[in-house]
Amino acid sequence: RPDVCDPDCNGNSILDFNEINANMALDIDRDGRLDACQDCNSNAVTDYVDLAYENDIFVCDPSAVTIRDFNAQSGVQARTIGGFPAAPVDATTAPDGNVYSVCPSSGLIIKTIPATGANSNVLTGLTSPYAICTGSASSDLYFAEQSANRIRKVTSAGSAIWSTNLVAPHTLPTGVVIGPDGNLYVTSDGNDAVYRYNATT
Repeated sequence: RPDVCDPDCNGNSILDFNEINANMALDIDRDGRLDACQDCNSNAVTDYVDLAYENDIFVCDPSAVTIRDFNAQSGVQARTIGGFPAAPVDATTAPDGNVYSVCPSSGLIIKTIPATGANSNVLTGLTSPYAICTGSASSDLYFAEQSANRIRKVTSAGSAIWSTNLVAPHTLPTGVVIGPDGNLYVTSDGNDAVYRYNATT
């Protein structure tokens, strides 16, 4: 069809195609439609924002002391979330929809609400929290305190569930993840190994 028949959803006399080509940030999800025109419930809020950035991928940028938010469908960066008291180095999205990150230099676990970008402390006074993850069914947090050679599990509100100290040679935990088998896997910088733990106990 002729280009003049292409949509102009916002009625500004510029075809949507031309607007998007001039500024790709207007189409974060890369579906060929202006994000501003995607408002299925007519509440004057873009659907993408209405969904509270659901399923987005959040990546720590320690050098900028921010978390970068990427659209999961397109891989395009949607925004940058700042306001952290120290550099976040690892983050996880929990089933409760919030993003939890660790800041080793300040001993913090921070909760970020994706819909607003607001940050709040979950735990303070930790010893180099370096890695964090959640379980697939709960919003409980598993994290490594690297300098303390310790792995801990807490609720998303920060209440303790369990803690275990690592002993040589598997020391300096640098990564944690829940595997498909439900176990907790921990990487050790002390001896370049991966260890399996019961995630429940």
